[in-house]
This record gives sequence, structure tokens and C-alpha cells, in this order.
Amino acid sequence: MLLAAGRPAAGLTSRIRQMSYHPRGGRSRRARGGRALTVLAVAVAAVTAALAAAVAPAAAVPPAAGGATGQPVRTLPTRPAPLPAPAVLVLVNRLTWDEAADSARRPGVPVTAGLLATLPGEAPLADRVLTMAAAHRVRGADADPARLERFRAATPEGCYRRLRPVEVVAAPGLDAAGLLAVRDRGTPPPARRLPASGPLAPAPGRLLVVAVPDAAGLDGVLGRLPAGTTALVAGLAPVPGRARTTPLLVLGGPVGQATSASTRRVGLVALVDLCPTLVGAGALADGAPIRAEAAADPLAEVGRLDRRVAALVTARTWAIPLLVLAAVLAAGAVALWRLRGRPEAARAARALLLLTMALPSGYLLASRLAPPSAPAWLAIGVAAGGVLAAAAAATRLPAEPGSSAPVVLGVVLLALVVADLATGGHGLERPLLGGSAYDGERFYGLGNGYFAMALAAIMLVAAFTRLPAAAVAAMLGGLALVDGLPMLGADVGGALTASLTAALALVLLGRRRGLAGTLVLLGLAAAAGLAVVAAAALLADPATHGSRFLGTLLDEGPAAAGRVVARQLGRNFVLLAGSPFAWVGPLEVLTAALVALCPPAALAAVPDRVRRVVLLGALGSVLLVLLNDTGVTATAASGLFLLAILVWSALAATPAGPSPGEPGAEPAPTDPVAPARPGRVRPGA
Repeated sequence: MLLAAGRPAAGLTSRIRQMSYHPRGGRSRRARGGRALTVLAVAVAAVTAALAAAVAPAAAVPPAAGGATGQPVRTLPTRPAPLPAPAVLVLVNRLTWDEAADSARRPGVPVTAGLLATLPGEAPLADRVLTMAAAHRVRGADADPARLERFRAATPEGCYRRLRPVEVVAAPGLDAAGLLAVRDRGTPPPARRLPASGPLAPAPGRLLVVAVPDAAGLDGVLGRLPAGTTALVAGLAPVPGRARTTPLLVLGGPVGQATSASTRRVGLVALVDLCPTLVGAGALADGAPIRAEAAADPLAEVGRLDRRVAALVTARTWAIPLLVLAAVLAAGAVALWRLRGRPEAARAARALLLLTMALPSGYLLASRLAPPSAPAWLAIGVAAGGVLAAAAAATRLPAEPGSSAPVVLGVVLLALVVADLATGGHGLERPLLGGSAYDGERFYGLGNGYFAMALAAIMLVAAFTRLPAAAVAAMLGGLALVDGLPMLGADVGGALTASLTAALALVLLGRRRGLAGTLVLLGLAAAAGLAVVAAAALLADPATHGSRFLGTLLDEGPAAAGRVVARQLGRNFVLLAGSPFAWVGPLEVLTAALVALCPPAALAAVPDRVRRVVLLGALGSVLLVLLNDTGVTATAASGLFLLAILVWSALAATPAGPSPGEPGAEPAPTDPVAPARPGRVRPGA
């Protein structure tokens, strides 16, 4: 953001070693303020632990298997009713909710309704069908026998191995639906052509699968089924403006909204839940049977949910550019201040930086309310962010001079994330920043986007206070606990990231340690992260991602962890290759790290403490990429905050009042970057 002609980049290793040592200073008012903040940090950690213990009984839920996340997070309001095993599966390539609701209104036919989180719109039909068959996400599949053998080898617990014999009939262009008949060996028989007329009755002991292109084809199929047939209707490809959701209907089942243990969301199920529902068994692979949560008018309830998803998609389309705009305007104001030395530009830069740091909190509050209108959703988020920024600017804490506001915003963001998780995670379920449950990325818990923001919020607090290294590490450890427990964050990768970052905090912000001591700290931090994973495995159902990872690690040793890291890196590389916007976060983090190590002239006044904290945040962001499958996109949030910390630190030494020489101006002897007044000598010069 402020890169100018800077210092040479040589000697980075020695700079890191110098920055890892934090000398002990004398006692002062700042030290007393630091002690107060230390007490506050310990109190926050204690409250977090008490909160986690208080909500721990929520983990005692019916057995569940994770969908996109793998861990249960909350009990449902009432015990959902099981569905009868459908005799017919109708796959509709393109289907809107309004069309599905019209088709479901049949006299005397009860309906279970919901939305289905499917694959992205660009995914081929073969991927969708084999994902359904395996109850596990499949990429790059087709009907080639060699690929099918690799598919079988990669899905030893695939749900298709327990399906009853499948007969597939498909409309033209939907022949890939025949892959649902895949068995333990051989190539599945090709799908038969859908007859233009005549009854469609499933043979006894067999599952009839019918693939049609649209709502008209669906109506034609439903009118040809025998009376009393239980049919499961699922859309395949999402329509624009509805994230990655499609309609789901179960005709002839209980009256209610669809839900499953994979999503823990009433009205929402996952593509991987279809096969376990057809099998009628318990959790299989990543899926779980669909159940019905009682509702008086399920079609109306799901219709409202569908409109809320549309509002979310539209609101977040504008929310991200507004956040970027605030950051770009802040950068422009900083450039104007540097070039012209105008104090009003510095004031504008401070205000815009505060708005940039406050908008994630405002957006989370708006997502918690989730109004049905996109303009209202966005307006609430922006207004809440503006109010938080103004309140933070008016707050005075025992922080570094001029730096109370970032500390307040960091604490507020952390408090909002923890509070939302403790009360069901409904705001984080539908965030304006990052993927939502309706994108099939994370159905509950703490997603990578807001985890990166929580990590950056801790950096805000650490950069502008005198918290000792142990207190900063304790805050990161508290984040690991909140993020790792299945009833809160339900995020294994985030828990490990926060634990290792806590050890790095002791290295970079604490006293100097040798290589052996550093390695011991990192090892202990990794063990602490695994302990959180182990606790999650004990509290949750055994068939979760966290428990499976722990079991694999115990069975196969450290090599299993290496494979996990390699797999996560592979997914991040796919993101980098697929979109130029995925590079924004890594470039932000790299820039922040280089500026922290070799600050340019424009940031020469940034204190060593701030630069060490920024380097810590950059290393934490690297861990986020290594241990999480969408880490490269999540680092856009942490990287933006790290750059904001550096710029705010440079601005904090600049007086916000009149420029030198104007009436009312006061000398600024502590400002190392403000120009000296002509004819004046600073005290001590």
C-alpha cells in the first residue's frame, strides 16, 4: 500500500532474529496499562473456557457425519422424523424453487421440502452424479472405465456399494445420470432413453432414477408415477442468484422441512445426503439421511429461505466491493498526506481505515439479523460498521498513543464471532464475507474467512497494546479452543493454525530462544492443537473429519499429516490457477511481511513491536494456507488487516489537528515522521 524506495532486502535472517527479541523496559504508565490489559486478556480467556464448558453438553446429539465440515454443532429444535426410503429418484437439471413448489402442490400428497447444497454451476453432470453416489465430493469424473476404477479406489466407503439395484432412464443430454448405477466393479449400464408416454413404475426391490431437463419434464414424470409412490425430487445445477442451492422435495413423506445431521440447518441438506437417504441407513461417508423437521407449511417456509438466499447473494455482491473501496480510499488519502502533508488527508485516512476494520463486524451483525431484502441487509451492515468505527474513534484505552480505536475494533470483532458461535452460528452461516452454508462450503461453525479476521483481530490488539507474549499466545490459544470444539467453531485446520501461531507469538514477541527452544515450542503448540482435535473427536460422533484425521494420524504417523498438508496445498493451488482474484490475499500477506522486515521510508516510523506483530500475522496466514483448503482466499482478510496495522501505526504519530504553522497548532515532539517546523528545534535535539 505504501511501498516506496526502501531499505535493501539483504540480511533478512538477521532481521528476523533481531525482531524475535523483546527487551524488557522500565515501569511506566504504559506498563501499568499493559498489566491492566494482561488482566483483561486472562479474563477473556477464562470466560471463553467457561463458555466452551457451558455449551459442551450440546455435543451430546444424535450420531452425525459432517458434510462440508464434518462435526455436529448444535441440537435441532425437535427430533426430526425419518423419511421412508424413496422408490423413485427424479433428477432435474435446472429447477427454480417456485417451479418446484408448483409441482409439489398435489392433492393428498404430503411433502417434505428444502434446499439442496450442490456443486458449483460449472461442475459437470458426471461429478454431481458420482458425488451423490459416493456421498463424498468428487471432482473430474467421467464414464471412462479407468477413471471409474480410480473412483472406486478413492471411495472405499462409498454409499453406492449399499444401494439396491438401480435402473436409470434419462432424457436426451442427461445420459451421465447412468453413473448412479455404478457398482463395485465394471462399467455401469448406459441409461435408457426416457419414454415419451406410459407409466413409470419402479420394479420391486429396485430404485428407479429418472433424469429430466426442467420443470416441464418433472411434471410429466410425476403424473406418470403410480399413486402412493414415494419420490425424491432433486435439482442438479444451481440457478443464478441462489448461491449453490437447488430445490429438494420428498413427495409421500412426512410434512416438514428437510434437514440432516450433515448440515444441522433446518431447510437445508447436502448433495452427499441423497444416497444415505435412498439407502435408508445411518451416516455413510460424508452424508447422513435426510429427515423432516415438522412445519405447518413447509413450501412457504422454504420459499422464505429461498428469498433469503437471494438477498444474501445480492447483498454480498456489493458488500465486498464496498470494503475494497474503503481500503482503496484510505490508501489514496494516505498517499495525499505523504505527498502534500495535509492534516485533513491524515484524518480522512484514519476514518477510512477505521471503517475498513469495522465493516467485518458490521456485516456480521447484519447477517445475524438477515433481513429479507438485500438493500436492507447491506445498509444495516454498512451503518453498523460506521457506528462501530465512530464509537471506537471516541474510545480511550491504555493502548499506544492514538491507537485505542483499532484495539476496540479488534476486541469487538472477536466478541461478535464468539457470541455468534455460542448462540448457533447463524450470522456465520450466511456471512457477507466468505462462503456461506448455501454455497456448500461450511454448513456451521467458523469458516476460513472469519477465522482469518479473528486472527487479524488478535493482531490488532497485540500491535497496539503492551500485552506480553504470553498473553498474546493465550488469546491465540483461546481462539484455537473456540475454533476447534465441535459445538463452537468445528474447524480442525483453524485450531491447528491458531495453536501454532500461539507458539510463534512466544518466539517473535517473547525473549530470545535458540533453535532447540523454538522447535520445542512449535511441537508443544502442535500437540495442543491435536489435543483440541482429540477433545472434539471424543465429544462428537466418531464419524467426523476431525476424528478421522486423528485416527489416521495415530495409525499412520506423521506421514498422514504430511499428506493432509499436501492435499490442502493442492486445493489452494487449484484456486490460484482458477482465478486471478485468489492471488490478492497471498500478495497482501507477502507485502505486509516484507514491509515488516524491511520498512520503506514511508513506514520507517513503525515501531519494532508493530512490525513483529505484523510478521506474526503473516506467518499465521501462511499456516492458514497450509492447513486449510480455502486458505488463499481467506488471507485476503488477514492481509488487509495487516496492511492496515502498518499504515495506522505510521499515522498514529501524526497530529490530527492543524498543520504546522497554522493557528492553534501544537508541536509534536514525539512524531518521527512529521516535518520539523522552520526555526524550531525539538526537545532533546
